[in-house]
Amino acid sequence: MPFQKLLKQLRTEYRSVFVDGGFRTGTDIFKALAIGAQLVFIGRPIIYGLAIGGKEGVKQVLKLLKTEFDYAMRLSGCATISQLRSQKDIVVYRNRFFSKL
Repeated sequence: MPFQKLLKQLRTEYRSVFVDGGFRTGTDIFKALAIGAQLVFIGRPIIYGLAIGGKEGVKQVLKLLKTEFDYAMRLSGCATISQLRSQKDIVVYRNRFFSKL
């Protein structure tokens, strides 16, 4: 089942959806939030940054993820995450190729 359909089934007034696994870029985070996730875990990129550059490596990874996310938000025309979630015309899943942004 595509992730997008799964999130729609899980989300209710009383449930929050947190996602983990495979989120490596700011655009991955953007897509997860666009289809309804309330929180996106990004453990592996942080661990990679820590392993390569210690504290500064973690800072660099967070800066890169934020920059990529900000670019995706600007390109979508959304100023806030609430705006992003209310957009109905953002395609975040058609197939693997198009889903890469």
